Amino acid sequence: MKKHAFILPLLCLAVFNGNAQTLTLEECQQLARKNYPLTRQYELIDHTSAYSLENAGKSWLPQIAINGQATYQSDVIHFPKTAQGPVFPTLSKDQYRISGELTQLLYDGGNTRLNRSTTEAQSGLEKARLEEKLYQLNNRINNLYFGILLLNQQIIQNQLLQGDIKSGIKRTEAALQHGTVFRSQLNELRANLLLAQQMQTELLTARRNWLDILSAFTGQTLDENTVLPEPPIPGRNNTISRPELAVFEQSRKLNELRQQAISVKSRPRISAFFQGSWGRPTFDIVSNEFGVFWIGGLRFSWNLGHLYTNRNDKKLIETDQKLIDLQKETFLFNTSLDTRLEEGEITKYLKLMETDEEIVLLRNEVKKAAAAQLENGVITPHDFLIQVHAEDQAKQQYLLHKVSLLRAHYNLSYQSGK
Repeated sequence: MKKHAFILPLLCLAVFNGNAQTLTLEECQQLARKNYPLTRQYELIDHTSAYSLENAGKSWLPQIAINGQATYQSDVIHFPKTAQGPVFPTLSKDQYRISGELTQLLYDGGNTRLNRSTTEAQSGLEKARLEEKLYQLNNRINNLYFGILLLNQQIIQNQLLQGDIKSGIKRTEAALQHGTVFRSQLNELRANLLLAQQMQTELLTARRNWLDILSAFTGQTLDENTVLPEPPIPGRNNTISRPELAVFEQSRKLNELRQQAISVKSRPRISAFFQGSWGRPTFDIVSNEFGVFWIGGLRFSWNLGHLYTNRNDKKLIETDQKLIDLQKETFLFNTSLDTRLEEGEITKYLKLMETDEEIVLLRNEVKKAAAAQLENGVITPHDFLIQVHAEDQAKQQYLLHKVSLLRAHYNLSYQSGK
């Protein structure tokens, strides 16, 4: 209990307003994600996917086409004239036709179903890529949050430092009245107090700037009274579940659909049609009158040109999938190395903190002894300042290692995707 006695005033010295806003790290991440402009892209992706799926389904609806043409040709059919046979009219060289055609698709080889599946897979890939970008936002929020935590504790420590220097000033002023010290020695203490106050101004300004940036990310108004509690150490996750893996998986699904598309393109198409027309000539080729005529039936089409490139198209897709698999392997390899690095950082800071507390306790004892010696005139104010700054440096190291350890835990959590 005695070993940690110095930590309690160091970490709990801040005065909290009961009405102050409190934001945890997890809340900051959630607010930043909600407030970040890129998040609105989810809605656009959903709209685009819905429109594309609706269009794909409409390929089975009857298709209507209207055409018209007016032509003049160099020659027409001439019927021979006979004395006793029927008399055929002379056909006009200018011809006219307005027609409307109604087509109903009967079999498309699975093309519509494939288009719907491809649209859904493409939407999934875009969302996975968006999630990958938004996940990086967590790391930025973590940096801001832990930076503010460190600044808060440094501000508290600076207040303690100023208190020690002020205590030394009081003792030195008393000694100056008795003529046991020089005024220059008192001025040295006062100069160091001013330096500490300048450092406090820098720390407060830095915290204000970092709070402003965090405010912009979260959409909340944060000020000096905002409480950012120290987050708990996250649990370990031995498996990697980063959003990037979803991108690789969605890319694989798209490649599978591309493989299916090669087979679909090689299948025939069957449709029913009805075409009604008005013009001249009609289907009655011996008439030169305007009239209505129509035709209906089944239409069959089979494009065999894809057979020439099917093999190479499949090889291209296989090569693309191998590239994706290689990128995934590289990502997992690099992430594994980053994870090991963070585990090493955690181990390092744990070992450093084993001696940090002991160093601070020893420095604190030396400072107390120096304060008593200064009051009794055994040492000079300069010697006292040396011990005060030595303790301050030890505490600063402790604070840095403490926040860095917590940050390393969250870096490890970020690398694993928890």
